[in-house]
Amino acid sequence: MPVLPSVTEQTPPATGKPPAAGPRTLFSVPFRSQMNGAEIAHLRAEAGMTTHFHPKHPAVAPPLGFAPLDSDSGLYLTRVGEPDRWALEGRTWGEPDREIAERWRRHALYVAHGLDPKVAPVPSR
Repeated sequence: MPVLPSVTEQTPPATGKPPAAGPRTLFSVPFRSQMNGAEIAHLRAEAGMTTHFHPKHPAVAPPLGFAPLDSDSGLYLTRVGEPDRWALEGRTWGEPDREIAERWRRHALYVAHGLDPKVAPVPSR
């Protein structure tokens, strides 16, 4: 008969890695914007972003903006200090391929450049 681990013993996860505590940020693209209606429309059109600038209830505060990148990753719109400073952040709970993460970063640069021409345009390959 097999011996089962006691309740006090910790069974390691199947992958051998401890579960991640939360998301990690892959990249952050800072930019400036007044975030008016046209700029919000740009985020929706170019990034496929859902925005929540006026949540229905203050206790339930979804991210200001979110666009899924894959099943484990997303592009988040975050406020950075002053009212006109923002960032597009790529966050993941998984392990995306480096080339894919770089494509996401380049697209975030493209989207931010459309809102703030001072953001360096996407470098050509």
